[in-house]
Amino acid sequence: MAKALRCSELREMSTEDLQEKLATMKAQLLKLRVQKYVSAQPSKISEMCVVRKDVARLLTVLSQRVRAEARVEYNGKKYAPRDLRPQLTHAMRLRLRPSQKAIKSLRVQKAEKAFPLRRYAIKE
Repeated sequence: MAKALRCSELREMSTEDLQEKLATMKAQLLKLRVQKYVSAQPSKISEMCVVRKDVARLLTVLSQRVRAEARVEYNGKKYAPRDLRPQLTHAMRLRLRPSQKAIKSLRVQKAEKAFPLRRYAIKE
């Protein structure tokens, strides 16, 4: 049975090496699928599971790398792609910003100016 790849080892590899490894793994998976119907050896069928998971690991590491690069690129910018924005609930995304909450109408501003908060000092 083939030994599974480790994500820690994959993260140390360059992107080009990962792309090459992904291509070879996909080709190997294709061969195993063909062999499954031709000979159907149990060892080959069990190896398919390992190769399929290795392909998933490779794709995961590649996508994490792309997202990390995008995160660095959009850091501090006004707009960012939706998948890089904070994952909040729909209600939290739609609520007013603190600056919008603090806005008061002209009538309220005049009332607060005309009748400020009274402060009293109590003598003992």
